[in-house]
Amino acid sequence: IAFVLEKVFKRKVKLPLERMTFVEAMNSFGSDKPDRRFALELADVSAELKGTDFNVFNGVLEKGGCIKAINAKGCPDFSKGDLNDLAETAKIYKAKGLVTAIVAKDSLDSHIAKFLKPAHLQALLKKTNAKEGDLLLLVADEWKTACSALGAVRLKVAEKKNLVDKE
Repeated sequence: IAFVLEKVFKRKVKLPLERMTFVEAMNSFGSDKPDRRFALELADVSAELKGTDFNVFNGVLEKGGCIKAINAKGCPDFSKGDLNDLAETAKIYKAKGLVTAIVAKDSLDSHIAKFLKPAHLQALLKKTNAKEGDLLLLVADEWKTACSALGAVRLKVAEKKNLVDKE
């Protein structure tokens, strides 16, 4: 296959091909056929957000679910309509919702900000490597739903930000 790709498409394929398990692919990319042409990997922030005053997160964690997040990195160009579109994408994949949060200087611009203690906020920012101006997207649900829904959102964000090299 590597020989054919090089001869036909003039693309050198590095061998051996990288392998990952189903669980690794779902945890990092939200799909068993991950698009690795861009970053935006999923992070499990369950431990960082355990014990917040946000009952939705607590309820999911008590039932054995998880909270997944992606840092969409500097997205001031996302409109309210874009964020609603991302939320609808998450719902198509059976998520009950999508939490959006823009990182401000010492807080989050989000409806969940009031439920987070400073320790939760700092742990979330550290785990997602978020800086001021970044857009965090979170899904709390059972593991497979959280991964799949946020994986689909990840692809929408990449499309919107033109992160996919078509070549």
